[in-house]
This record gives sequence, C-alpha cells and structure tokens, in this order.
Amino acid sequence: MGKTTLVDKLLRQGGEITNNDRIMDHNDLEKERGITIMSKVTRIKYDDYYFNIVDTPGHSDFGGEVERVLNLIDGVCLIIDVVEGPKNQTKFVLKKSLLNPSCKIIVIMNKFDKPSNMKKKEEIENEIFDLFVDLNAPEESMNYPILYASAKNGWCTDNFHEAKQNNTQKNDVLVIFKKIIEYIDSPVHFSKNYKHLEDKSATLLMDKQANINENVKFSEGVFREQNEEPKIITDLILKEPFCMLVSLIDHQEGIGVTITGKIFKGVIKKGDSIVVKTEENKLRGHCIIKNIFYMKGLKIENVPFASAGDIVNITIAKGVTPSVNDTITSDENMESLKTRPIDPPVLCLKISQNTSPLTGKDGKHITLSSIGNRLKKEAAINIAIEISESEKKDSYEVKGRGELQLGILIEKLRREGYEMTISSPNVIYTKDEKGNLLEPIEEYHITIPTSMTSNVIEKLNTRKAEIVDIINDDDDNTFIKCICPSRNFFGMRSYLRDISKGTSIINSELKEYKKKQPSYKRDRNGVIISSSSGTTTAFSLDPIQQKGNLFVNENYPTYEGMIIGEHFLSNDIEMNAIKVKPVQHLRNKGHEDTIRINHKNITIEYALSFIQDDEEIEVTPKRIVMRKKILNTEQRKTANRKAKHG
Repeated sequence: MGKTTLVDKLLRQGGEITNNDRIMDHNDLEKERGITIMSKVTRIKYDDYYFNIVDTPGHSDFGGEVERVLNLIDGVCLIIDVVEGPKNQTKFVLKKSLLNPSCKIIVIMNKFDKPSNMKKKEEIENEIFDLFVDLNAPEESMNYPILYASAKNGWCTDNFHEAKQNNTQKNDVLVIFKKIIEYIDSPVHFSKNYKHLEDKSATLLMDKQANINENVKFSEGVFREQNEEPKIITDLILKEPFCMLVSLIDHQEGIGVTITGKIFKGVIKKGDSIVVKTEENKLRGHCIIKNIFYMKGLKIENVPFASAGDIVNITIAKGVTPSVNDTITSDENMESLKTRPIDPPVLCLKISQNTSPLTGKDGKHITLSSIGNRLKKEAAINIAIEISESEKKDSYEVKGRGELQLGILIEKLRREGYEMTISSPNVIYTKDEKGNLLEPIEEYHITIPTSMTSNVIEKLNTRKAEIVDIINDDDDNTFIKCICPSRNFFGMRSYLRDISKGTSIINSELKEYKKKQPSYKRDRNGVIISSSSGTTTAFSLDPIQQKGNLFVNENYPTYEGMIIGEHFLSNDIEMNAIKVKPVQHLRNKGHEDTIRINHKNITIEYALSFIQDDEEIEVTPKRIVMRKKILNTEQRKTANRKAKHG
C-alpha cells in the first residue's frame, strides 16, 4: 500500500537525504521480499517539532509487530489504496488503534498516480466511513481528516480534485507534517500532571538539549508552552519517577541488545539504576543504563538523557535484560504499565535436530540445545511467537500467526547457520464450554489476474471456502473475498503464487473460532522418493522428470527417503537418481545430446504447505529439502502396513 515508501518521503522531507528506496526495510529478508517484517522507529525533525515515526508491517502474519507498538503511539496515519480500498490489514490496524480512545486517526488515500482506476470522491469517503462503522468506532474517532497522496511520486495534498487530476504543483509531503501538528496531541499529555498541556496551543520543543552536563541541569528548557516559562514544565517532569514500557527489543551489530520504548513519566539518563518489572507486576531485577539514543533515519544519535513523551533506544551496561512488555522504572513500588492482549497464534509446528544422513555438513549450530536457545531468544523479542519444549525433550513446538511468519523465522535461523528438521504444520484448536473442538476461521482477500478466476474459485470450493465477494477492475485483476478454515487454506498461497507467476496478493485476518468441520481431501499428488544415497546425475534425472516435477538439479546430494519431486499421479514412487551413464567408446565423445533438467527451487513456505504428516523438511544453510520421516524403504513399508491394519 506504500507505507514504507511514504515514510521514505517523510524522511527526505525532514532532511534525511538518501538515494535508496525503502530505507526503513534494511533487513535482508525485507529487501528481498519487498515487505516490512519488523516494526521500526525513527525520528524526523520538521520546523520546531520532532516526530517519532513507527513503520509497521502490513501482512497479518506479522500483526504482533503492530500490536506491540500501539502503546508507543499517539496517532495513526492509516494508508488506504485508492484503487483497491481498505484491505484486511487496514481493518486490523484500525481495529487495534481504536482500542486506545486517545489515539487519533489520519486517513491517507494513496496511489493517486493511477487515475484510470480512480473512484469517485463520494465512493472513497463512503468506503472509509463504512470501515469505521463496521469496527464500531466511537463518535469522536469519526471526525478523521483525509489526505490524498502518491507515495511513489512523492506528493500529498488535502485537495481531492487536485490529487485526482494528478497534476498537483506540490512535490512534497509537508501537508502530512502539518496535519499531525494540527490534529494529534503532543505525547506529554500521558502524565496526569500535564493536563494543562492538552490544549491545542501547546507546542512541543526538543531542539535545545545542548550544554546539559551529567547531572542533567535543565537550564536550556526542554518543553515550552506558549507564554509560560520552561522551568514550570520541567519541574513537573523531574518530580515524577521515570517509567517506560518496553515495546521492541533488537540486536544491532556493534551495539548489542537495544530496548525501545516510550517514556510515560520522568527522566532517564546514562548511568541510572532502574528496576525491571514483568507484566504481572513481579520484580525481574535491576539494571544500569549504558547508552541512550534515537534513530534519526538509519543514523544513531546519542543523547545524555530522555524525558516523558520520547521514544528512545536504551542499551544496558549490566544487570538483567528486560523482555517485551516489561516496565522499567526508577520506583520499585510503581505498578507495571498495562499492556493490551494480543491475538492468539493459529499455527504450530515442531523444530528438532537435523537427523538426515547429511547432518553437520552445512551448519555451525546443529545441536537441539543451540536451536532451543535461539528460539527462546526469538520469543523474548517477538511476543507473537510462542516456544515450548516437548514432553520427550526431543523438539520445540513453535506457535505463530501463519505460514509466512513461521517461514521467515526458519529462514532467519537457516541464514544464521542452523540445521533443523521441521514437522508439518497444524492449526491450533481450542474448546468451547461444552468441550467441542473449535478451529480458527480466517477471512481472505485475494487479488489475481482475471483469466485465472475460474480455476481459483474451483480450488477454493474444494477447500470448503465461502465466497463472499468477487470484483473485477479495469486492469484485468479480480478481487476475491472468502472465508475459509485456516487448515483448509494450507498450500493456497503457494498455488496462487505459482499460477500467477508471483503477481497474486493474499491478505488474511483471523475472524472467529467455529466448531471443527470434517477435513477435506487434500489434492496433492504423490511424491518421487530417492531410493539411494549419493549425488544426482543428469542421466538419472532425465527419465525421472518424465514422471513428475523435480525438486533437485543434477550434482545435488541426496539420500534414501529424500523427496526429489512431485509425481504426476497420486501414488508415491521410488527412483534411483544417482546412476551414472556408462562410459561409451572414445570416438563418440562430443556427439552426446545435452540433457536439460527442469526443477523447482523450494522455499520454506512452499515446503510447509506441501508436506504431509509422514514427511518433514530438512533445513540447512545450503539446502531446503523434503523427506519422509522414516527414510528406510522397508521400514516405511512395514509402518504403512501396520497403520492400515490398525
């Protein structure tokens, strides 16, 4: 929808000159996939104001990133695609934002650089109004301002007709800054002692922080209200104990663990000793502040202190490291700050030690304990991920929001040098008061080329999806809205990506839990299984590719029980992929036909949606392959016979 692109323009407008696009998405995976995965905070200066900007993911799988930063913000710029209208993630962000009655909403209609698909002003306004009404927005939230923008072309205006003609003379986004100043209150109003600052005439200044020594003498005036001396306000800040909610934790190279949060009260400075308290108001321990800094664009700006209203990054010199949603304070008797509950995970899988014959050849971290420590570290900084050790202590169960989130987590570990075995994913069921098993139901918004609509609808029908709406646009795209059990949607993302050559868009939102329905018969074909261990050859793979779609190329290490392709038929078959072509007479050399092997590169998300209960994924820094749980052919046949006869 252009959120990160718009933040780029705001950064440039604020003097953060850069020639790169999507500079907030500096993670390698974010750059490769073109999506925001982790929430990020930066600071922009315009006129005499500082703006703390939080860029959040748009995909529902990373909704936990949105939920945990909502405590940081005073307002939301809700970006809506003027062509496609509000999407699931738009509803999700707005629904969560409306839980905070003091949070103000500014609507920005983006992509006005596509005039051919433009809707009428009344139609746009009605869509936005209906969105707020559907979410039971309070009356005070219905007076939202609307701006019109082209993030791609770097402009924004409050004039609809100017925007629709796409000939605005403005080449800036200053109207966004001005609207924030006009409409959203300064953050210091969180303290009960600052009620007199809630008047719209109050001005927040944070540009006079020079000449402050280690004892923090507030001689320069940090905050100032019109016609009042700075001393009055700074005294109020100094009298209250420091209190901050930890919203983000990250590990930055050369810096170490950084804690990001919003200061609700008081002042913090380097060297202070603070108390760490859990969400349950239990004492976690004490720590000492090492450094305090802001992110200005992607640059670090160290400061000697920070005060109420600031969003800051803190590093710890010694003591305990806080977790997300912990409260850090100078007063041990202070109650922990309240946090909002997050939506539950809907998908789980098991991660265990790599048990293939090739274990240890690619990775640096291969033991179960090292995998477990890394997963626990991830859970400490990502509240949308839940980790638990199995009863047999031979694996870890990982719970998350969806295939994409869990796939990204596994890919991160793979790139860090971990080897793992991944089980097939399962949805997380709950029970009602009568003991009935309930399963998660999600609402899906799918965008595909119109030529593929009938095939996709047929596929959705076989998965017991309820088609709610179908809309065609002028660009030969079709928007499908459907409701489907989460477990039945497994594999649809990969299918849609494949048939559309990567142009499909899928957004989802957890809608409700319903009584579990009978499972549908999965439409996956059988697989081609390697019968031998060794290195694949073109000579062997050539006849195999006549029987199905290969997952491996020549010169690829394989072993007995490894899945090397998808069979064209419904049954599994075993093939020898390592046979070498017999040596022919010397005079025939140079006259042999070149064999071309066509194969599919496997991604983690594809593998998660492909494997069945008797299969696993082997993940290493160099390989992503699927395999049978029981590798030996005879043992597998014996197990299948026993399963059939109970």
